[in-house]
Amino acid sequence: MALVCSLLLWASGDSGAGSTRAWTTASYADFDKGEAEDALITSDGEVMPGLGKTRVDLETDAIWSMEYASDGTIYAGAVADGQIFAIRDGKQRKLVSLGEDSPWIGSLVSDDKTLYAGTLGTGAVHAINRATGKAALLVHLADAEHVWALALDAGGKTLYAATGPEGKLFAIDIAKKQARVVWTAEDKHLFSLLRAKDGALWIGTADEAILYRFDPKDKNARAIADFAGTEIKAIVQVGDAFVVATNDFERQTTDSPSPPKPKGATGEKAKPPAAGSKPGSEKEVPLPARKGGKKAKGALFRVETSGTVEQLHALASGYFTSLTLDADGDVFAGAGAQGRVYQVRPDRTVLTAFDVPERQVNAVSATRAGNLVFATGDAGAVYLSTRAASKAAYTSDAFDTKGPSRWGNIRWRTTGDVVVETRSGNTSKPGAGWSAWQKPDRPQPSGGQARGGAVVSPPGRYLQYRVTWPKVGAASSARLREVTLYYLPQNQRARVTEVAIK
Repeated sequence: MALVCSLLLWASGDSGAGSTRAWTTASYADFDKGEAEDALITSDGEVMPGLGKTRVDLETDAIWSMEYASDGTIYAGAVADGQIFAIRDGKQRKLVSLGEDSPWIGSLVSDDKTLYAGTLGTGAVHAINRATGKAALLVHLADAEHVWALALDAGGKTLYAATGPEGKLFAIDIAKKQARVVWTAEDKHLFSLLRAKDGALWIGTADEAILYRFDPKDKNARAIADFAGTEIKAIVQVGDAFVVATNDFERQTTDSPSPPKPKGATGEKAKPPAAGSKPGSEKEVPLPARKGGKKAKGALFRVETSGTVEQLHALASGYFTSLTLDADGDVFAGAGAQGRVYQVRPDRTVLTAFDVPERQVNAVSATRAGNLVFATGDAGAVYLSTRAASKAAYTSDAFDTKGPSRWGNIRWRTTGDVVVETRSGNTSKPGAGWSAWQKPDRPQPSGGQARGGAVVSPPGRYLQYRVTWPKVGAASSARLREVTLYYLPQNQRARVTEVAIK
């Protein structure tokens, strides 16, 4: 009888001689996992200097709604004590506090003299004098708990309110302070509302995510598109078409009053991104949600009046909160899980335009000067963009080699001058205990618009690189297109994990 002894060997790394490996960042999905400071990340897989921004801190936990008024004043509605802030020329003041009975400002809209605020949880609409801050209850809407969105008619005499949880659209006679139901959807929430150029109202619902066109003249509503998701959160008109932000939530959380989970998903589905290149295709690496974020998948769709639907962008992890259109025809979308603002150009190019420390960008608006304004949650703040950044930087995510490693060369490909630095450590979160930023040793041309040099950061398990632009604005045309890091994992001893005798 033959006795056969089989030994199974296992090692956490290479048990024999190690070989050099490479980590490359070259696509939109690769770059978008990092952090851009006043830099743009494009769907062509490039990083370049972008728009600058200034931050106006507000003394509140989170901003939910925002209105950019005709005189350039920005009004921001908070989620505590019914607070509304006014921001002008970079300075902020508390315009009014409606009190604990109206804690959550769900929607804002204004005319030349009056700011109208709809509340969540109380179903009320308040009229606020923009000059004095004096507030008065305009109406309390029967059978409505949440006023999700507001829109004024062309004459400024009728205010429309999209509400939940009974899916009712109210028309409010401002002079008479009277409200009447003009349409009821077969859905629980009218979640978004837009008055189009022709006077029609475009309405997005939750929890069935249906897009309607409502004609105020004949009180008739027609369903235009049906999406496989939980909600249509925002709508913006682009020429004769419309861009909508849809979300599909996986679970209900308590950090915002989102509608309940849908009974069943039908309609136009978002194509989930997977590993690869351009956003909106099917090849984008999923981004990890920031701690505490709500789990959802958001998508942007272009909808023609005929009902034709085209997907423009999709998030594998995260959700959209708001939309706006600038004078150039670019759509900007605020995201609620990564603290980012995405830009979609008319040619369908997608950019990560802004990336801020706060987790949620809850509202966006384009100013008449061509700049962008956006408001954040987590920490209540309003950001105002400038047309040229005074500095620009890009920091990669922390690359995990899965074990102690020694670093070789780093090679970067650009169309101009940039400064590259690296740092290393042994903890997954960069910070205390990591090495300082250091430039590569003896950088030199490496062929094909590339340069390279030896990484001088000490050996470790994790490594980050940072790219800064010595020139920004019109003086810089440098675009980062690819970074490759070479490293050698430390050999690991072999371990016997099983002995089998046959």
